[in-house]
Amino acid sequence: MNAVPSLELPDQAPERSHLHFDHCGDNKHLTAATTYPHRDELRQARTPEPFERLGYADKGFDHEGASFSLLEGDVEFANDIHLFHTVGHYSLMVEPELAPEPFNIGGGA
Repeated sequence: MNAVPSLELPDQAPERSHLHFDHCGDNKHLTAATTYPHRDELRQARTPEPFERLGYADKGFDHEGASFSLLEGDVEFANDIHLFHTVGHYSLMVEPELAPEPFNIGGGA
């Protein structure tokens, strides 16, 4: 696996594969959290294309006081947990140290 940047994370650190309401409607309850979306996804969620407006209709991800740390490209989100940027989503891969074999979570793709 290629080396990717690693992040220093606080206790509450939700990574969102994308910002549709069915994936991050609870963000408004994580008031102390910094959310880690891809830079392009935050821009898209705030100004969606007409055909995407329903998916981003609930702006709970962007509540008052929301804090974002924008990601770009592929990153190591936490020790042995890697995020791979794909168009419109982040996919998550967990390395063998945390699981019997590597596995991928497609992030609702």
